[in-house]
Amino acid sequence: MAGRITYWDNVRGVAILLVILAHSLHASVGMDPIDIAISSFHVYLFMVVSGYLFAGSLRHTTPYLLLTKGIQLVLPILLFGTADYFIGYFDPQAGVQANLVNWYARCLRTLWFCQALFFCTMIVLVGNRVFKKKEWIFYILVLCAFLVFPDFAEQRGTKAMFPAFLFGYYMKKQGWETVLKDRLSVLFPTSALAFSLLLVFYRSGMNFENLGVWIFSGKAPWQEILYVDFYRVLIGLAGSVMTMSLLYWLEYRANACKHGILASIGRHTLWIYIIHVYLWVYYFRHFSESLPHTYWMTLVVFLALLGVSYPLSLLMDRVWAGLQGRALKICHVSE
Repeated sequence: MAGRITYWDNVRGVAILLVILAHSLHASVGMDPIDIAISSFHVYLFMVVSGYLFAGSLRHTTPYLLLTKGIQLVLPILLFGTADYFIGYFDPQAGVQANLVNWYARCLRTLWFCQALFFCTMIVLVGNRVFKKKEWIFYILVLCAFLVFPDFAEQRGTKAMFPAFLFGYYMKKQGWETVLKDRLSVLFPTSALAFSLLLVFYRSGMNFENLGVWIFSGKAPWQEILYVDFYRVLIGLAGSVMTMSLLYWLEYRANACKHGILASIGRHTLWIYIIHVYLWVYYFRHFSESLPHTYWMTLVVFLALLGVSYPLSLLMDRVWAGLQGRALKICHVSE
């Protein structure tokens, strides 16, 4: 059990380091080939792991999951999004409606991954609790709806990430540990080859921020958007499986990465993500144009983002754990 938990902590640690590295590259040297390669799968890796771990948490009661996910994901979005809005975006000259729309956009746009993760968990929770053995039909309908209905209310991220979350969810249900143990010698080279081939034709313009997910958006012919939607998922999952397989080999076959700073980082990914995003946005907004655009600056930005966000995440995790425990007692919610 301890090894399995350490393994997933290491995977999450690698995922958040890749996210910070991609942001550092984007802020210092722009969308270079390294940034494009990392960005093709790093968030999908996060979502795959999240789906896997959420499948294990479904043993808890529905009220417990609703309350804890709300505190973990929705509350930071509202608190930090509101603070960010009033500090940098509030316009006293605009009307109430305009300010409310801008506040909503700021809350969901900056921490888009958190809101996408929340909605993905809620969709799977509904499927698991309501449709049970027929949940796969529900998920197929959701995926089809995501393709044909507009990308409204800042939900492009949710629509783009749900296939990865669902992949992780079914990985857990189908016994991923056994597959890794028995098929590692085939799984890693196959996924690495698939990722390498897909990466040859992947371009930065294929990300969901540019084209969205809705195939009838008019940004390109619907056939092209549908192709890009599937291509994003394929390269994201190939890169995720490649990374997870490699880390499994390092931990269980090479006897490395058992314990250390990587696992510790992996245990605090949520707050590292939240804190580093706001630091990165502030840097990108005020300093990116005036400082050198070099790989040395990438390293400086990376170390600064990680060096500040990691210690603060230890504090915030403790505060939020206490807040969650108090909320569970007040609401008389049991696991």
